[in-house]
Amino acid sequence: MKLLKLTNVLPGYKSGAPFVVNLDNITNFVTASNFGIKIYATTSTRSGGNDINTGFISVDSDTATNADVEKLLAEIQDAITAAPGGRVITLHTTLELISWNFSV
Repeated sequence: MKLLKLTNVLPGYKSGAPFVVNLDNITNFVTASNFGIKIYATTSTRSGGNDINTGFISVDSDTATNADVEKLLAEIQDAITAAPGGRVITLHTTLELISWNFSV
């Protein structure tokens, strides 16, 4: 199991606890304009094993730009690529994360 631990979380959201994403079934991360990052995963239990949008990492859309979110996506992808054998990948993003949800 490989985990991505995102630590730059708004202190007011769940006391600023890090977001931890299990990367086992994650297929990709995609920007959603200036709102945040969509998380896609493959699952054999829903949609016939197809990629489905299973999560969302939110940023402050009032202050974040599309370029900021693209930079966030690049930071996530670079961290994952840089640690192919790492069990827990810890990343302190430049953009503050304000909430997240994940469901399979």
